[in-house]
Amino acid sequence: MISEKLKIKKLDIEKYNFAYINCFVRPITMEVERLIPGGSNYFISIYNLTKSFTNLIFNYDYRMSRVEGYKVNPDHFHEVTMLNKVLRDYFGLELRCLSTKQNKTIFDVIKENVIEGKATIIPVNPSILPYCDYYKEKNWIHWLYCNGYDESKKLVLVEDHVQNGMESTNYRPFKFTSNEVEKLHGSYNQVWVDVPSLDKCFVLDKVSKTKIYDDATFFRELKIIINKFFEKNDDILHIEEIAFLEKDYDLIFSLKHLKTIYNDVFCNLITQNFEINEEVEEIQNLAVTIKNKWDVLARNTKLAQLRKKRVDNNLLVNEIGLIKDLEYKYFSKLVKTI
Repeated sequence: MISEKLKIKKLDIEKYNFAYINCFVRPITMEVERLIPGGSNYFISIYNLTKSFTNLIFNYDYRMSRVEGYKVNPDHFHEVTMLNKVLRDYFGLELRCLSTKQNKTIFDVIKENVIEGKATIIPVNPSILPYCDYYKEKNWIHWLYCNGYDESKKLVLVEDHVQNGMESTNYRPFKFTSNEVEKLHGSYNQVWVDVPSLDKCFVLDKVSKTKIYDDATFFRELKIIINKFFEKNDDILHIEEIAFLEKDYDLIFSLKHLKTIYNDVFCNLITQNFEINEEVEEIQNLAVTIKNKWDVLARNTKLAQLRKKRVDNNLLVNEIGLIKDLEYKYFSKLVKTI
């Protein structure tokens, strides 16, 4: 066998930038789509929904995934546990960690996985690439989605965006030599010596039947999750609220985008499956209002911080309370419609 490549299609999530979906979750979402055609939107919306309300199905703590400020390690064991909770419970998949240090080259690991019908997700440090925006400026963590190989040329076939510049969200076919991939992964291991994925990579395994494979099954499971939200309402931890109260204003701009994604998916699916009436329009308007209110609150709080002005905590708590009331109303109407 000279070469082989696992086929994937362009995803809807490409319209969301990396403040919305980080470069660890994005290739996982791509692999979900490959294994469950049409399943990527279902996966990313449920993942973001459950992450937004940090104890809805799993006690997720976003702070644990932060490493030395901007050096965020997105595969922290806490996030992997959260991802696997969603993958196993709803899609019959499991994110499994593999060693890249067992007397095998990275090329051999990727080749073996592709032959078994699995893409490999490998952590790298792209700052050693001449065309990387941060070339020799600062180290940063990135994840390569490796879905093919060419034996004769010793090439690793990937879907990635770094060749288009860091700001691009479009993953397209690209090739690395086996030596380049070894160096990229080796540089990652040298820079981040105490991370969970040191000398590791990830694959997705099928472990059971998927519960979600079309709009009807998605709505069924979504109803169950939303009902959990109502049952636990007084104890629900909103991820933005935690970050605000901890004065973690920078991260607010990333966290609030979680709601943007699942609201977009919900509203699009409702439009496709139900007659557009006053109730549906109100759901769509509430989704926009909630996003705008988080946007304004995040922007104003960050500006106050930059201008070294005191943030009124009472005002902050009251404003967050109003947004939480809107979210409760939004879910109330959504669960009655689907």
